[in-house]
Amino acid sequence: MEKIKVPQAITVEFAVISLMIRFQKDRELLTDLTDEYFYDARALKIFQAIRLLEKSLSHVNYDSIIDQLKKMGDQTILAEHVYNFANSPAHSDNLNAYKETLKENVLKRRLYTASKHIEQICLKDIPYNEMTIQSSAALTSLTTTTSEKTLTHEQAKQLALKQIKDRRNNKNATIKFGLKKLDRLLGGIFTGHYVIVGMTGSGKTALAIDVAISAA
Repeated sequence: MEKIKVPQAITVEFAVISLMIRFQKDRELLTDLTDEYFYDARALKIFQAIRLLEKSLSHVNYDSIIDQLKKMGDQTILAEHVYNFANSPAHSDNLNAYKETLKENVLKRRLYTASKHIEQICLKDIPYNEMTIQSSAALTSLTTTTSEKTLTHEQAKQLALKQIKDRRNNKNATIKFGLKKLDRLLGGIFTGHYVIVGMTGSGKTALAIDVAISAA
C-alpha cells in the first residue's frame, strides 16, 4: 500500500515568504497567517523572523532577516536560503490564491493528524461508546482555530459529549444515520459539512448513502 504523504504546499510557502520579504503591502494582507500555515522548516523560521521584526517595528529586508535569524540562534537557515526565498518567482496578483492554498493544506494536515489518531483509537480494546467519544474528540480539532486547539484531551472529550447530548435532545432538528444503534448512540447529526474518516472498505460510502436516504 502506498504511504500517504502529509499534505503540504512547499512551493506555495516559498512564494508567500518571497512576497513577505519583498513587499510591505503583501505582508499587511497576510497578518492572519500563523506558524501552522508553514510545513517547511526553513519557511517557518523565516516567517517567524519576519514576524519578530514587524513586532519590533524594524525594517524587513534581506539583511535584517539574516540578522534576526542569528539572534534567534538558528544556524540551519543560511544566507543563501533567504536569498533563494527572496528571489522565488512569485507575483502579488496571485497572493489570494497562495493564501487559500496554505489554508486548505492546514485543514488537510489537521484531517491527516485526526485520521491517524482515530486509526489508533480503533485499534484499542475499549468499549464502542468510549471509542466513539474519543473519535469525536479527535475530530473536534478539525473545526477549531489554532488558539482554540489548546483544549486538553479531557476538555475536547467533554465538548464531544455535549455535542452528542445536544443532538439527542433536539431529535427533530437532526438527520438520522439510518442505523438504529448509531442513531441511539449519537442522536443523529445536525445539518452542515462533515468529514467521514476511515480505512478503505470500512463503510464510508455506505454510511454516506444511509444518511442521504434518511435525509431524503
